[in-house]
Amino acid sequence: MFSSLSRSVGYFGVNLFHDVIEVQYRLKHSGFPDLVVDGNCGQKTVAAIREFQRRFMSLPDGLVEVNGATIRRLQSTAISQGNARPDAPAPQASNAPVSGGVRRNVNELSVSPQAEALLKNYESLRLKPYFDGTGQEISEYIKGATIGYGHLINGKGDFENYKNGINEMKSNELYRRDIYDIEIKTKKLIKNPLTQNEYDAVMIFVFNIGYGSVEKDKGFITSEVLKIINGESQVDIDEAWLRWKYANGHITKGVINRRKSELNVFHNGVYAR
Repeated sequence: MFSSLSRSVGYFGVNLFHDVIEVQYRLKHSGFPDLVVDGNCGQKTVAAIREFQRRFMSLPDGLVEVNGATIRRLQSTAISQGNARPDAPAPQASNAPVSGGVRRNVNELSVSPQAEALLKNYESLRLKPYFDGTGQEISEYIKGATIGYGHLINGKGDFENYKNGINEMKSNELYRRDIYDIEIKTKKLIKNPLTQNEYDAVMIFVFNIGYGSVEKDKGFITSEVLKIINGESQVDIDEAWLRWKYANGHITKGVINRRKSELNVFHNGVYAR
């Protein structure tokens, strides 16, 4: 039975991002629907592995070995529940290209599990309010106050809802609301069809730089990237994409790396940081 695991996952595992994605995906479809597929092997993932192993092991170790009993059981469990073919790997977020090559109307597309996992990995889960510019926790509202997976807090009144923190369930609720809003608005701007990976890259990009405003000449709505996608500019898309390299007015290596990662998704279908 095929497994795309390259290294071990779980307690004292190697825990490469794309391998954790596969294990979390299979666990989610094997009786753990609330498990977050984010590429981070934390306590909840290890606990889910151990709980799953109790079905067939007397001493579960919380570790999924490459081609070991646990990954084979995870695959067969998903198959028995009608979630996957025997030879079908989980959605990848790795150096394995997943670009389909077929361009479709963007209204037929939505953010893929691979893109969601990569986006959440970039944003990181924060259960207390923090300032987006520095990452430092805050106790009072300031412009740029953020919580969860990059959810922007909208003013002092809104801050009161989050000042004492939130749980993971609420964070996922906010994320779903934010990405849905971004997709709905951004789709209306795009005139040309895109492949799945091109679409994913654009949505990850917009989630970070913002949909924007024509009046304020900011964000994706007035960007050169949008003009290129719509066939309204001959500027190189990589050059236009990499213009968005500033954080707090300064060129930042972390932002540049994120832009390069997004471009790797756009061109090659590689979902990795």
